[in-house]
Amino acid sequence: MSFDLYVWHEPTPITVDRALLVCQSLADGDDTVVQPDPRNLALLDDLLVGFPAPDDPDDDEIDDLVWSVSPDANEHRLILCVGWSRANDFSRAVFALAQKHGLTCFDPQRNEVHNPSTS
Repeated sequence: MSFDLYVWHEPTPITVDRALLVCQSLADGDDTVVQPDPRNLALLDDLLVGFPAPDDPDDDEIDDLVWSVSPDANEHRLILCVGWSRANDFSRAVFALAQKHGLTCFDPQRNEVHNPSTS
């Protein structure tokens, strides 16, 4: 089991109920519930600087990996899955980058929506 975060663009702040609906659709492979936005891929580029994606780790590198699976990314959304041991540091980094890029981030484990500032 992994710790998962979902990132996408919303034009206005959203509620947990809306985030749950979007998250379920995205998890089911339906990206049409959100509009494409190139900032999703820009966020991923920034994130990979501090949390490199695995290419083909050796057996002795497995325990040091952050990602439980490679990031699932396109212009519509990011689905980010990491091991629970890295969840706190990773989620703080993703929340900060989502804020920087003006994107919404949903943490389904805690039912928390992180809307970007609208200032």
